[in-house]
Amino acid sequence: MVSRSTDIYSFSHLTLQEFFTAKHIIYNNLDITDLVAKHLGDQRWREVFLLLAGLRKADDLLLRIEQQIQDYVATPKLRNLLVWVEKIADPTPGAIKHVGKRAIAIANVIAIANANANSIATTNANANSIANSIATANANVNAVAVANTIAITNAIDNAQVIANTNANINAIAIANANANASVNAIANTNAIAIANAIAYAYAYANANSNAIAFAIAIAYGKAKAIANANAYVIYKLIQYAKWSVEFGIYRGLDLQSAIDNLEKLKGQIPDENQLKRSHQNFAQQLIETWLTAFDLTPEMVNLSPDEINALENYLYANWLLVECGRAAVSRSPAVWSQIEERMLRLV
Repeated sequence: MVSRSTDIYSFSHLTLQEFFTAKHIIYNNLDITDLVAKHLGDQRWREVFLLLAGLRKADDLLLRIEQQIQDYVATPKLRNLLVWVEKIADPTPGAIKHVGKRAIAIANVIAIANANANSIATTNANANSIANSIATANANVNAVAVANTIAITNAIDNAQVIANTNANINAIAIANANANASVNAIANTNAIAIANAIAYAYAYANANSNAIAFAIAIAYGKAKAIANANAYVIYKLIQYAKWSVEFGIYRGLDLQSAIDNLEKLKGQIPDENQLKRSHQNFAQQLIETWLTAFDLTPEMVNLSPDEINALENYLYANWLLVECGRAAVSRSPAVWSQIEERMLRLV
């Protein structure tokens, strides 16, 4: 115990605070509806929710979280994006479950929307510092990331996915590919653990948004070229497109044409001696190429800061829902199966 002020004490270890908070909620039979409404999007309450799921029958908590999640996508624009996700995510069974593919599609939209917002903000502010532009982009991106999920360096640079097997959600396995290898699916499995698919979606959202924002930072800053920076951005986007094809993430898209167009853009990268307008035009062309690849329009990803935050919270809350499902000692298989089927869909 630590004295915080006169007659006020608290536990010095956060885990104890979280445990006794969960016990207090259960012992006093506090309203779960109110708790979820107030704290679902607050990542400081993550462990409390996980403990609640593990300390008593979890069906009511899981269903309430599922219901609350829909409030994050209440605007017409966000609901239309979920329609796009349903259309574009490939339901064909494979190494990644359909719900995981939906998560990755949403993460891609978050990445593009963050990059687009950063572009608009930078243009309006007439920013002249690459460092400041990158800092702004990272500030947006970090809102997407969740502590203890897959690191960007593993997900992108090392091309790894760390999947933890869990029988409760039909978890499977993949990865541990090295930096020079592509991700390999295990042949005798047909699904990746949902939690890890969503965590992987976070990683790719983070990486894609960084990549596109990096190009924007160069274009809208002083145009002081960082060696091969734009080429590196294009390489990252091509890598993502190839990975998407390999694992059948999307349907109805010609990603090979997108890869070809990105390859062509390599030959059009402006050098540091060209006018700032040339760099701005290139950044815009890069964004338009990426939007076209995924059958998106500028209007679809032109989200307000509140909408971007809501979409980030929506993906986070779905990830937390799966984690609570994994933590649950007692839950109805039928209830969980229905939740999984509805996950990341309009209901």
